[in-house]
Order: sequence, then structure tokens, then C-alpha cells
Amino acid sequence: MAVLLDLVAAGAQVVVATHSPVLAALPGATLREVGTWGLRPAGWEDLGLTASWRQFLADPESFLRHPR
Repeated sequence: MAVLLDLVAAGAQVVVATHSPVLAALPGATLREVGTWGLRPAGWEDLGLTASWRQFLADPESFLRHPR
């Protein structure tokens, strides 16, 4: 995060593909989400990855259960 902020402060444009809600929260970032719909603008709170992490943190076992 610090390196990305330093690069942007120096005038760089950075393109990052991530599954990290932490990196997606970079201040000033323009977010695009890729899915079956193609590519669309998105807010951090609307990203599928943010929703998935919220669900995981609220109930980790829901991700660890496997049908037998």
C-alpha cells in the first residue's frame, strides 16, 4: 500500500488486479470490477470481494464446510 501511494504521489499511474479488499481500499483509487457482466465501475463497498470477505470474517465456518 505504501509503495503504491508513493508511486502515485510521484505521478505514476498504477493498474492492479487484486482479490484484496485492503489494496482495493487505496485512497483515491478508481475501481473497476470484472465479472460475467464485463467490466464496470464499482465502489469499494459494492465490490464482490468486499462482500465475500465480510461474510468470511462474520462466519468463517460457512466457507470451511464441505458437503459429504
